[in-house]
Amino acid sequence: MKNGSLIIRVPGKLMIAGEYAVLSSGYPAIVTAVNRYLTVKISTGSKFKISDSSKISKVEWMLKSNGDVIGLDDKKHSFIKAAITVAIQYLREEGVGVSPFHIEIQNELKDIISGQKYGLGSSAACVVGIISAILAYHGIEIEKEEFLLFKLSCIAHLKAQGNGSGADIAASVYGGWISYYRYDAEWLTHRLNVTNLNLHDLVSMSWPCLSISRITLPARISFMVGWTKHSVRTSHLVNKIEAFQKENKKEYEIFLEQSKAAVMEFIRACDLNSGERILKAIHKNRTALQYLEDITGLQLETKEIIELCRIAEKYGSGKFSGAGGGDCGIAFLIDKEKIEDLKQEWLKSGIIPLELQSSMLGAAQIV
Repeated sequence: MKNGSLIIRVPGKLMIAGEYAVLSSGYPAIVTAVNRYLTVKISTGSKFKISDSSKISKVEWMLKSNGDVIGLDDKKHSFIKAAITVAIQYLREEGVGVSPFHIEIQNELKDIISGQKYGLGSSAACVVGIISAILAYHGIEIEKEEFLLFKLSCIAHLKAQGNGSGADIAASVYGGWISYYRYDAEWLTHRLNVTNLNLHDLVSMSWPCLSISRITLPARISFMVGWTKHSVRTSHLVNKIEAFQKENKKEYEIFLEQSKAAVMEFIRACDLNSGERILKAIHKNRTALQYLEDITGLQLETKEIIELCRIAEKYGSGKFSGAGGGDCGIAFLIDKEKIEDLKQEWLKSGIIPLELQSSMLGAAQIV
């Protein structure tokens, strides 16, 4: 697209079950896309620029003849820079010329007033959104290239953060409810850092252990999301858990098997259209995460999360979503008439109900 503009919309995510265990090959997680979005507008410009809805000024950057991105060196731009770099490298390998463009990001995945994050995967959505926009702007139909978009986004996210499962990226790319097994991270890291494969070859390969499958939630089940008003740095907790795993393999394997049993129960519940089994699966997963908390000594369930779950258990079943330590918790109910009672009890306890539903659409061009 030599002139004009287009807009990409990318959903956020909620981790439902399998947190931390999904970082190990062969252990599944459940994730869903949600109807809060990050929107990226890309348009023709005389210089490369990027702006954010929370910032008035635009940041300029440059592209060297070899494809290197110059600028965007502030830590807050790390995911943006990685996404731009990967997208442009892929286009150059495909023989596509890149001319200056302006990117504008509008992020609805954070609290509008405070700017605090909810834990809805804003960094992953940002990476997916920017790569989607750059590819679409240069003629690639992203809705037909979901696997390409997922793999490029995983590479960019890994470069920027150094860890993560990719489940949040899968939700943002594909939308809906997903059963997810992570790719072999050591395999991917080796090929990125040692073999110097080009991106075209790397994304064309089959990635060991990776599995992304759609599932359907039972018809009778409803879920609610509560925000604790405390945000947490996911990468910090993940680093600590990974360090513990290396030194305490036997204890950690117990957690892995507990988590896998809970996630497989969730998948069976979907196959059998059983709301009751969903409640049991969520309870099992919370128990597994409590065991992980006990053996690591990390506080994954804050006092707010404990209260959120206590109330959720009166009506169904609940747990924290994501890394824990703050952010959001979730509740599953069979009796939809009790949703308002749950919300009112959460509010009395200082927990903010978020009006979230699953987004069945993933990353897509809307204009």
